[in-house]
Amino acid sequence: MLKELSLLISWCLSLSWKASKFYTLAQLLSQIMTPFLGIAASFIGKYFLNLLSGNWVPVEVKSALLLLSAALLGIAISRISLERFTQYAQSMHSDLIKKDISLVMMDRSLKADLEFFDNPAYYDKQLSAFRDSFAILLFFGMLCIL
Repeated sequence: MLKELSLLISWCLSLSWKASKFYTLAQLLSQIMTPFLGIAASFIGKYFLNLLSGNWVPVEVKSALLLLSAALLGIAISRISLERFTQYAQSMHSDLIKKDISLVMMDRSLKADLEFFDNPAYYDKQLSAFRDSFAILLFFGMLCIL
């Protein structure tokens, strides 16, 4: 079962990579960077709270307060920008993968004999395969969330 799962993951990643190297890397990197921005905000927030409560007294309080405030603002802007870019990248990548899947399905349909299309069982299987092929997009989305 673990072997089948690893084969499925590698196949989905290869399909994703083939559709767009840039968007595949962008989604993976954004999933890595998001937690680091949260950790950085927590770390800076700790110093900010220590400064406000008087537990930490730097030499220049005003400049430290401005620096910490600017850092928190920068991290907030970075997180929002990263979220927007991630949404855009997912949308574009999804469209590219759909296009590739559609082209493969059309190519297979063109290569099939016309006799197969008269067979309702073949036609049902073809439609089912076309519908189910878009589960790859959901699977890749889950991989990026993990």
